[in-house]
Amino acid sequence: MPSSGNSKSGTMFRENFDKYLYRRQYFLGPRPVELPGNWKTVQIAKDYILSFQEDLSVTSVSSQNKSIHLLGYIIDSKNPFFDDEHILISIIDKSKTPDEVFENLVDKCGQFVVILIMGDTFRIFSDACGLRPVFYHRDNDNRIWCASQPHLIANNLGLKINEYTRRQFQQLPLFQGEEYWYPGTLTLFDNIYHLLPNHYLDIISGKAHRYWPRKVLTSISMSECLPIVSEILSNIIEGASYRFNLAFAISCGLDSRTLFSTSRKVADKIKYFSFSSDNTDKLSPDADIPAKMLRDLRLEHHVISPLTDIDRELLQVFKKTIFTARQKKVMQALSFYNYFKEENKEFLVISGDFSDITKRSRMRFPKTPKILINGSTLAAMARMPSADLAKKEFSKWLVSTKKLTKFNIDILDLMHWEQRMANWGAKTLWEHEIIHESLCPFTCRSYIEFMLRVPLKFRTNPDYKLHRAIIAYNWPEALNYDINPSGNKIKTASENFLYKTNLYDPIQFLNILFIKRFKSKDLI
Repeated sequence: MPSSGNSKSGTMFRENFDKYLYRRQYFLGPRPVELPGNWKTVQIAKDYILSFQEDLSVTSVSSQNKSIHLLGYIIDSKNPFFDDEHILISIIDKSKTPDEVFENLVDKCGQFVVILIMGDTFRIFSDACGLRPVFYHRDNDNRIWCASQPHLIANNLGLKINEYTRRQFQQLPLFQGEEYWYPGTLTLFDNIYHLLPNHYLDIISGKAHRYWPRKVLTSISMSECLPIVSEILSNIIEGASYRFNLAFAISCGLDSRTLFSTSRKVADKIKYFSFSSDNTDKLSPDADIPAKMLRDLRLEHHVISPLTDIDRELLQVFKKTIFTARQKKVMQALSFYNYFKEENKEFLVISGDFSDITKRSRMRFPKTPKILINGSTLAAMARMPSADLAKKEFSKWLVSTKKLTKFNIDILDLMHWEQRMANWGAKTLWEHEIIHESLCPFTCRSYIEFMLRVPLKFRTNPDYKLHRAIIAYNWPEALNYDINPSGNKIKTASENFLYKTNLYDPIQFLNILFIKRFKSKDLI
C-alpha cells in the first residue's frame, strides 16, 4: 500500500507552465483564437475555424457531404476494440440524417464534443453529460462563437461580466464557498450560455434544441437490467484499457464499488488509488476500506496524501484555464500528478462520478408530485431559494421538460442530470483535465437509459438494491467490505424508518422549502 508524503506543490512542473496553460481547450468561430500557448487551427466550414490547444485530441472523418469532428476521446461499449477514427467512420456510415447521429452515439462513452456538418446542417453538442462542455455566444452580426470555457469567448470578444447576475448569486450561502453552480444555461457573462446535455446548438440559427428523449423508456425489471448494464460498464473499461494507461479513483462509497466490480476483467491493468483525508498516519475509511479490499483481492492499491499548500502562480494557471477552478479540486489533481510523475506517462482516470443521475438521492430530490414542481421548488432544491434568476431559469427549463413525462421520465432525475451534474458535477473533470482526462462510465447514454427504466424504488435510498445487485453480479466478494459506513447510526436508523413508512419524502420536501434555505452547510 504505497503512500505519498508530498504536502506542497512547491515548484512542481514550473518549467512546464506554458504546457498546462489552456491545456485541452478549444475555440470555434469566424476567426482563430488569440491566446498564448501551442494552438492548432483547422478550417472546418466556409466561415468557421476550429482552434484547439495541442494536447486536445481532434479526429475528423468525412464522407460525401458529411463530416464529423470529435474533440476529445470516445469509447464504443459494443465495440471496445474500436479507436476514435473507427467509431466516427461507423457513425457517419450508419447515419443517413443528422438526427440518426444521436441514435448511433447512444452506446458511446467518453469526454468529447462533436461538430457535425451534414448537407445544410451544422451542429455542435457534448457527450451525454457535458463532460467536455460547450459555451456559446451569438454576436450582433448573428455569428456564433463556441468554446470550452465562457471566459475564452468573453476575453476574445470583449464581453463583460453581468454585475446583476453576480449580485443575485453572491448573496446566497451556496456561493460563499467553492461548490457553487449557475442554473440552466446561465453564465456570469453577458450573452454567453452553457449548452445543456441532451441539447444541440444549431450554429446556423444560433438556437439550442432538445434531442433527447425520443422514445418511451418502458419499465424493465432488475433481472433484465443487470446483465445489460454490467456488460456496458465492463466493455467501456475494457475498451479504455486497450488505448490508455488507466488509474481508478476508489473510495468506500457505493458508486466506486459498483464501478469497481465491473472492472474485474482488466483489474490487473489498472492502478487503483485513494486519497487520504489528511497527512496523519491513520487512514480515512475512503482509503482504509479500499486498501483492505484490494489487498485481499491481490490488487495493487496506492494511497495519495493531499497537498496542503499550492503555489499562487500555479493556481492562476488553472484559474486562467478554467473560469470556475476551485483550489481544493486543483490541489487534488496536483496530488495525483505529484504521486505518479516519476512514471512519466499520461493516465486516464476512471471515476464513479455521475452515478447519481440514476442512483437517486432523495435527500436532495425527494419524490414530489408533478403539480408541486415549479421554478421556485427547483430553486430551493438547488439551494438557490431567494435568487429570482434561478427561479426564472428553472421555470424556463420546465416549460418543455414537463412534457417529457409522457416518455416515462422523472422530472427530478432529469433535473439532477441536466442541471446539477452538468453545471456542478462536470466542473471537477474540467479542472482535472489540465492534469489528466477522466473516464466516467456511468455517463454512457445506454447505461443511463436502461437504469432509468428500472422503477425508482430499486435505485434509491435506503438500500439502492439495483446497485448492490450489480456488484453481486460482477464481483460478489466486493460486498464483503463496508460501503459508506455511517458515523451516526441513530440518524441512519431513523432515516431508514422514514423511508419505509413513506414519510421521508414529504418531510424532506418541507425541510428543503422552509428550513434548509436558512442554513449554509450541506449546500452542494
